[in-house]
Amino acid sequence: MTKLAVLNQDGVISTVTGILGGIAFFIYVGLVLSIPSWLLLWLSTFLLLRSKQRNEIKRVILTAVALVLSFLPFCLFLGRRSNEFDSEPLGWLVIYASIIVCGIWLYKLPVVEE
Repeated sequence: MTKLAVLNQDGVISTVTGILGGIAFFIYVGLVLSIPSWLLLWLSTFLLLRSKQRNEIKRVILTAVALVLSFLPFCLFLGRRSNEFDSEPLGWLVIYASIIVCGIWLYKLPVVEE
């Protein structure tokens, strides 16, 4: 019998019975937490691409927005326990944010005509 994971008051998963229940829980939470960040990043990108700023300025702004949106869910759900993160969530945050930042800087933006 598979039970879903339960989040306790500290934001820690306290009960996971069965690997399928844990996987389903993480997929659900990941999707729910990613939608607001994705919409805000999309809106920022849409507005910046319409601006007359140089591409380097656009990339710096998008990087800042992406880092804040990457850090925020980790801070909201893991930062409640203490003022410091454990090394494991911090490692995941660095990997997650690095992939997003690499995508911003490797993607070829349209050239702005001045």
